[in-house]
Amino acid sequence: MLTADKSPIDLKLDPNLEQSAKRKGKKRGRKPSIKKLINNENTSDSISKINDNFLSESGELESEVDQVTLANMIKIEKKAKKLSLLELTEKTCKWPIGDPATSEFWFCGHPSEQGKPYCEAHVSIAFQPVTTRREKKQNKINS
Repeated sequence: MLTADKSPIDLKLDPNLEQSAKRKGKKRGRKPSIKKLINNENTSDSISKINDNFLSESGELESEVDQVTLANMIKIEKKAKKLSLLELTEKTCKWPIGDPATSEFWFCGHPSEQGKPYCEAHVSIAFQPVTTRREKKQNKINS
């Protein structure tokens, strides 16, 4: 397809030009994602809502994060330094909190563990030994 401003030579140099002219009417980008489990609220209240979503009918926690770790997370997030990306250093916890698409997004900012990107509480969530995860999964299946 020739356009008024493009010569046949231009089309030979740019084989994608003709294809891009055909695609003009089509939308591009990501397909819509599945509804998010977390609301755009970035408070400890949203964590308790998440906790409620993971409770089974018997009241047992169904996620891989246990109650003690979840309680620690709530405590830490209340005291979070709420750093922006530009304020992070190699000595601060880089655990993201909230939805990056909103203005209510920050990083934990507590002192990080030696050689790790996160603070003690977030390391306990992020770096679980494979055997521990398998045991939890097996116990869940057997119950």
